[in-house]
Amino acid sequence: MIDRKYMKSAQLGVAASVAFAVVLAGAAGAEEATPDAPSAALSEPALRLGGTAGIDFGFLHLEGDEVDIPQASNGLVRGRGAVSIPFLDWNSFQVDVIGERPLNESTDDDKTTGDLTFAGHLSHRDPSAYLVGVFGGGGMTFDDGDDSDLLAFYFAGAEAQLYWNAWTFHGQAGYLDGEDQFRETIEDAGFGRAVAGYYYQPNGKVSAELSYLRGDRPNGSGGDGNLELIGWGVKVERFAHCDCLPGPVGISLAYDGYDFQATNETDSPEVHELRLGFRLLFGGRSLLDNDRRAAGLDLPMINRWVSTSVNEIE
Repeated sequence: MIDRKYMKSAQLGVAASVAFAVVLAGAAGAEEATPDAPSAALSEPALRLGGTAGIDFGFLHLEGDEVDIPQASNGLVRGRGAVSIPFLDWNSFQVDVIGERPLNESTDDDKTTGDLTFAGHLSHRDPSAYLVGVFGGGGMTFDDGDDSDLLAFYFAGAEAQLYWNAWTFHGQAGYLDGEDQFRETIEDAGFGRAVAGYYYQPNGKVSAELSYLRGDRPNGSGGDGNLELIGWGVKVERFAHCDCLPGPVGISLAYDGYDFQATNETDSPEVHELRLGFRLLFGGRSLLDNDRRAAGLDLPMINRWVSTSVNEIE
């Protein structure tokens, strides 16, 4: 259960992001507010070859009374690229590559110095109604604290989307396992994620999400510890067309929070993350068109789950 004292900072982050979303939506009020219908032009292919590339600059804060002070706050840079390849009209395969690196050095020897995540999504989609599919992948967390500075993790699951007018609902359920010299990572875990997104116009979107994970964190060869986390977040995105670029370009503001509860440990950190992002779409006519016809799938923040488990919980 999330402690009330931790929820205060989470609520402030949510309120700030929601206020930003309201202002942004109001500024767009003069534009067309009705989303374009993805299935309106029957002569066009159901899905598109398209993708996205972007970079986020963020600030990560961990509650100071739960972790070592040298690691309590940290800037970060995060890059993500994705390409969706359609086949047989209604099916597609999307590939994701995500990388992250902290911007300031920590004085703690046991720290995350970066991570990489690779994933694929295989799905069947009617862009006017729904998507069903599977996803899977793996990644590496780079850590100065262990004799081996490379930690691996793997995940797989199922996902679905429901399209209803200007709303998109996205659900994911999966399995996560990791390898770590000292077994401080997440092992044999199940997770779920639910996202609701509203397109206040074809190039503008506000979304909110919840996530949950429960698994093992042995913390040693003979350990029997468990880890449970709850995550929450909000995000606002605004895109515009530019003749000098191959597709819409956009800016986003996102807030994510996570509450980690580890048994048999002294640390149960709560993490707060704020990110300002810039993203380019190609192959789609708008943000809505990209999300329902091309590279519109994403992942939970699995890299954050793993790096926090390995380095912030002692």
